[in-house]
Amino acid sequence: MQERAADNPGRCYAVRAKAGEVVIVPPGWAHCTINASKMERMLFGAWCVRDFGFEYDDVRAHNGLAYYPKFDDLGRIIWEQNPSYQADNLIEKSPREYLEFAIDSKRPIYQQYEQNKSKFDFVVRPDLRKEKWVDYLP
Repeated sequence: MQERAADNPGRCYAVRAKAGEVVIVPPGWAHCTINASKMERMLFGAWCVRDFGFEYDDVRAHNGLAYYPKFDDLGRIIWEQNPSYQADNLIEKSPREYLEFAIDSKRPIYQQYEQNKSKFDFVVRPDLRKEKWVDYLP
């Protein structure tokens, strides 16, 4: 994910999530989800605003995001920089706990939603938590 899809994409992150982990992408950030395994299938759920329209023009104009994964000769993921961007370094990280959104990393997210739907109002109304998006760390 990256802060924007302009020539200077801002901060760029590769978040390596595993089954059951949650990753929150802030509003307006360019992002993609990639299965980084040659052997395992990937299933994931994505929650987004129904009225939101995905804007791919800048991503297409840059031939994708600022970094893209490749497998090296040993089958490990390496990241190659897209020369269409003036990007700084890619930061690789694991998902973190989202205490500011009161998400319990030990319980399935759908179960938390069923028990308290309003907890996830920030998904459909990101303006309700706009202070959380300033200097956001994925």
